[in-house]
Amino acid sequence: MGTKVTLVEMSDRILPSEDPEISDLAYKAFQDQGIHIFTQHTACTVIKNNDGSHQADLTHTQTKKITPWSGENVLVAIGVVANTENIGIEKTKI
Repeated sequence: MGTKVTLVEMSDRILPSEDPEISDLAYKAFQDQGIHIFTQHTACTVIKNNDGSHQADLTHTQTKKITPWSGENVLVAIGVVANTENIGIEKTKI
C-alpha cells in the first residue's frame, strides 16, 4: 500500500513465541513485502521531531551497536500474546 515498515524485535527471530518454522516463513514473507527487519535490537530512545516524524536509536542487544532510524509513526506492541481463553478451544482436538 506504499507504506514503508520497519519491524524491531528484541529476540533473535520474529514471532519468538511461535514455532521456529512459522517464524522463518513469516520473516521471509515480510521481507518479500519490503518490510525491513531488525532482530536482536531494542528501540532505546524515540524522539518526536517538530515536523511530527520520529527518530529512534536501535541498539543491538548483544553488540550494543546503535543503528539510527527515522520514520513517520511508531507502534509499540510489547508482550502481545494470543487471547485463546473462553473460546471453546478446550472442546476441540487442537
